[in-house]
Amino acid sequence: MPEIVLPTKGIQDEINKNVGSNADASSPTGSIHAKLKDIKGSLMDQIKPIRAASGQASSSSDVNVISITGKGRLHHAVLSTFVSTENCYLTVKIDGAIVYYGRDGNTNSISGLIGTDFISGSGASAILQVLSAAQYGSTQYRPFTTNFLATYPQTSLQAASVLLKDPIKFNNSLQVTIKTSDAGGTAYGMVLYDLG
Repeated sequence: MPEIVLPTKGIQDEINKNVGSNADASSPTGSIHAKLKDIKGSLMDQIKPIRAASGQASSSSDVNVISITGKGRLHHAVLSTFVSTENCYLTVKIDGAIVYYGRDGNTNSISGLIGTDFISGSGASAILQVLSAAQYGSTQYRPFTTNFLATYPQTSLQAASVLLKDPIKFNNSLQVTIKTSDAGGTAYGMVLYDLG
């Protein structure tokens, strides 16, 4: 039978110092356990669940789709309408400042701050995930064209979309409102965001 040689006390102490224990605090320069906790914490800070909010408005008074305080990122804020005139409006405020103020283009139009992650395809075959009017609160895919593109921030009340490659950070607050001045018309709003 082969002889088993145990490491010396000095070698054991060095291994324990470098490997550490599960009780070690998170540290980018500490033991292996501490470094793994630090990596896990960094990854968890970047991976936040995306939350959704939706709303509808049938009057000329602003209706909150979402109004929150705190910090986070806005991924997507869209206005969808099923009326034939251009009288539905979307306003997005980040940290109290208006960063988007726009209106619908026409029947079945979509406008707003649109996260490119929510667009599939390109050109005439592009589709965008939006609210379904028939089943309020659910989503569907609808044709999406990039005919009316604007740059961020967009506050000139036009029927335009801003394509967001990256989410917009907010430090203090996020508020998204919708309204319509069409008799019998309804504006639908959808917001995707994360907190933290």
